[in-house]
Amino acid sequence: MVVISAGHSLYRRPETMDLLLAGEGRLVYDTIGLFSAERIVALRERHQVEVLGRGDL
Repeated sequence: MVVISAGHSLYRRPETMDLLLAGEGRLVYDTIGLFSAERIVALRERHQVEVLGRGDL
């Protein structure tokens, strides 16, 4: 399980996204809307992704 609950600059780096995409089968919670719609689509190809507070997803 991965929970994003703070907007640290580390989470915004491409390397962090690469690490998330390297794994599979995780549950990813974005509680602050950090990920863009495009990143969420990419993550959903490998993980279950839940985003709080975004009605557009």
